[in-house]
Amino acid sequence: MQKIEHCSAEIERLNHQLSQLKSLLEISTNTKSMNEFKIKSIAARKVASHRRVIESYDILGMLCVNVIGPEMMRVGCTCPEPQYCYTVEHDAEHKDHDIDVEYCEAVGELLPDTPILHFYEAPAIPKALCYDHVGPYTTFSDSMAKVLRHIEDEGLQIIGAPRFSYIDGAWNKEDEAEWRTEIQVPVK
Repeated sequence: MQKIEHCSAEIERLNHQLSQLKSLLEISTNTKSMNEFKIKSIAARKVASHRRVIESYDILGMLCVNVIGPEMMRVGCTCPEPQYCYTVEHDAEHKDHDIDVEYCEAVGELLPDTPILHFYEAPAIPKALCYDHVGPYTTFSDSMAKVLRHIEDEGLQIIGAPRFSYIDGAWNKEDEAEWRTEIQVPVK
């Protein structure tokens, strides 16, 4: 009888522990899902920008290394810490090919424009829905679809062109699966 009582007590203790673990799992899963999207403000920044239509985002890295970067060095741009660069798509909706894109990099001071670079103060975004896209740039469409569904589900309204802020990429991660880009969509 003692063994039966001991086993029954142990079963009751384990069932209680199982219930608590399931609750914790549900809370952490819901928290992770909610934390996938963030609302934040984005400060105004002085930027050097370069705008052109590119065949695909695969071209962007070469454009930065071979055209934009050398021109920024030639004119003496300084980039404040933390470094901040992003693109803005000027098409009416996200496209995978023939993208009218503006590459912007935060700079310490506004310099005279050149045939390659335009300098200006990018305005602040008081409220942006932000989402971390992880992986190659060729899969931006999947993440944008997710962002747009969330905006619709939450009853938000897009009030400006999305920014793609590059956090990790070819310059510091060899594996495309580790590239991280924050999608920033101005909303109200």
